[in-house]
Amino acid sequence: MAITQTTLSADMTAKDLSITVASGSGFPAVGAILSPGYPVRIGKEFMFAYEQPVAGVILLRGRGSDGTAAQAHDLLSKVEVSSDPADFAGPVIGSSVTLPPYLPVQETIGE
Repeated sequence: MAITQTTLSADMTAKDLSITVASGSGFPAVGAILSPGYPVRIGKEFMFAYEQPVAGVILLRGRGSDGTAAQAHDLLSKVEVSSDPADFAGPVIGSSVTLPPYLPVQETIGE
């Protein structure tokens, strides 16, 4: 699939679990409920869209997914969505990646 772009139609706080977008194209179809959902990127934050109850209103789960932090986003911020997570490029080799706090610390002991 391909990444579809739209913009926010309203400001978004770091705690919001729904967004209003200029176009619901590329998101789950109106009335469909998906699990785990479509990956969404706004700025540097990833989240998952699982439902579009009415056109342009998107319900979210997993704010701050994949090691990103949930943050506020302004009106007209660029929103990117795809039904295929592989459409979003992974981290560049050699770059620093923040791991989620629930992962155990891994240590090498001995040889």
